[in-house]
Amino acid sequence: MNYSEAMNIALLESLGRQTPILAFGQNIGAGSHLSGLTRGINDVVECEVFNTPNCENAEIGFGFGLMLEGAKCIFIVKQQDFLLLGLDQLVNTANVAVGGEGMGSFTVAFVTVDSGYEGPQSRLNQFAEICSLSGQPGYTVSSRQEAEFILGHQVGAPGFRMIGFSQRLFREEVIHVPDARLLDAESGATCFVEAGGVVIVACNFALPQALLLAERLRDVRNLACSVVSVPRVDSPMSESLAKYLSIHEKVAVLDDSHSRMGAGRLLVSEAVGRLCDASSIALFDRSGRSRDITPNGDAFEVPLQSVVEKLML
Repeated sequence: MNYSEAMNIALLESLGRQTPILAFGQNIGAGSHLSGLTRGINDVVECEVFNTPNCENAEIGFGFGLMLEGAKCIFIVKQQDFLLLGLDQLVNTANVAVGGEGMGSFTVAFVTVDSGYEGPQSRLNQFAEICSLSGQPGYTVSSRQEAEFILGHQVGAPGFRMIGFSQRLFREEVIHVPDARLLDAESGATCFVEAGGVVIVACNFALPQALLLAERLRDVRNLACSVVSVPRVDSPMSESLAKYLSIHEKVAVLDDSHSRMGAGRLLVSEAVGRLCDASSIALFDRSGRSRDITPNGDAFEVPLQSVVEKLML
């Protein structure tokens, strides 16, 4: 099963548990169904589907209005870039709409174009900045377990949240580890591999790179590494995760977003001093990379030697 199929199944199952819920967005019930993400949504009995034109600011305001009336709804957006068109609602309307009594549910779900530069409006991979501006929770989904847990617990739940999917992973085999262990329900932190005194923490959509790095460290350096994925973007550190990290000697944090202050950097800043000294934790992200203005693969790679040197392994 590929990533797109797994996300589609988890999304439809989460919608099917709500009675009733409105799903709206451009081409979610027609055409390509957002490259298969929403395929079959018209068959979900409990879900009313509304195909909309391109007017993100109005549609996000519409969602907040429904939430204030006690209704459940989800706005599914073609790509993260288009959230910029609704920033007024995400920042100012959210500020006054979220937190009241008798509140319904509003979820904004979107696809991150992280598969390479495809144009000036098809490259945004900076979810942390959007969460920071809005002051609202955000989650990324990199695996089947995360899709089932996050969509299952967030879609239809009271209040507002944003959930991001990765276009880069759409045609890849979905990551599924049957014995993966949930560490923290609030952040969705999940342990996919448990071994050794080194832990690799994946933020944004860096779980595939984290698993590959653990495999290479095992094969080349004979080091057993644990691997943890943290879906929460705005507040990645939790007491449960802090306790888990504290029992490891070394921590490598991977963040494949383009954010200047992404989940990985937030996590490291909280960990240093509180859990460990600066020499036992290292961040591997895209800092220092120039802004993309031409077509490219946008690959995020973590050199093995860099990890060995930074963590003195």
